[in-house]
Amino acid sequence: PVSGAPMPPGDGPPKDADEYLRQVQWERLHCPEVVDVDIEEKPPSQDHPRRKQRGVGGGLLARVNLSEAYMEQGVPYAAEWA
Repeated sequence: PVSGAPMPPGDGPPKDADEYLRQVQWERLHCPEVVDVDIEEKPPSQDHPRRKQRGVGGGLLARVNLSEAYMEQGVPYAAEWA
């Protein structure tokens, strides 16, 4: 728990954790609840070299699926894993 009422931020850094939390409470009370912001949407970049290779960049499992050993040996199946 914080001891004391919310206080406005001072010129310097807070003296202790309690003062910091009181300043944060004050800022929260003085911030608007809803903020409107204009965001410029950008189309996704298609020129990244890894995106052109199917399966690469999807993580370790995708790379294992594309490996030569996987293609030659297949996947061993164990009923207890299912």
